[in-house]
Amino acid sequence: MNIGKNVSSAIYHIGLDIGSVSAKIIAVCPVDVGIRQTGFDVTWLDEERLSLSKSVSVRGQSLKVAQQLLRDLFDACPADAAISLSVTGSQAKLVASLLQVPYINEFKAIARGVVELAPNAKTIIEIGGDGSRYLKLEPNDHREIGILDYERNGECAAGTGSFIDQQAVRMNYSVDEIGSLVSHAEGCANIAGRCSVFAKTDMIHAQQRGYSPGAIMKGLCEAVVRNYKGTVLHGKPLEPPVVFVGGVAANSGVVKAILSIFHLTAEELIVPELHQYVGAIG
Repeated sequence: MNIGKNVSSAIYHIGLDIGSVSAKIIAVCPVDVGIRQTGFDVTWLDEERLSLSKSVSVRGQSLKVAQQLLRDLFDACPADAAISLSVTGSQAKLVASLLQVPYINEFKAIARGVVELAPNAKTIIEIGGDGSRYLKLEPNDHREIGILDYERNGECAAGTGSFIDQQAVRMNYSVDEIGSLVSHAEGCANIAGRCSVFAKTDMIHAQQRGYSPGAIMKGLCEAVVRNYKGTVLHGKPLEPPVVFVGGVAANSGVVKAILSIFHLTAEELIVPELHQYVGAIG
């Protein structure tokens, strides 16, 4: 395995995104190279490139998790593969220092990843397990990155994926069930979006008043989006095409809430297949 060396074998471009909730790794390589399957998802990006990707929980052990992800990926690559590795994420600076590899600023990594997947993107909504971000891009024909504006959430957890996860578990549902619950909901509970404590209280009161789980989850999804609108955007417009990324982009209930609250059409909102890996891709 050759890290960062110029050799004749195929080059695996690897990105590692380490947050406080989860860690994601992705390797982009030519389609004609041999890979050994070790639990990675394989996605064909185009006729010439494919990706190997995996996401795992950090559970307070970011360095240990990063090392294991790299071991697993190296096991899947040919022995003579050339590796180009960089890292990003809220917990990534220590890993970058120990491995002596480049650390990429989170905003820059997200922008680069989105432009790779959706070159015409003008606005990025990113909602992950531990935070949310807004980026306004200046698109061009050469996939170069121009960030015109950016913002992130504050300390409150109300607008994050971890809060959605916690409330789903509290109601005895998995995160994967939220989309189906919301799609079949009749009505919508009014859930506060500004504060996680108030939101939890509103959900408990909604249960006591007889709202269905779907109506409560729909209210929660809308609360998360209203929180994003109020605490991250601060009145800034969303110029389409808008790309929604981060782990929460897998939640169809939140996708529908974004379409409704921001008055976007389905054509104006893009959710890439590799939405949770944009930071690692960048």
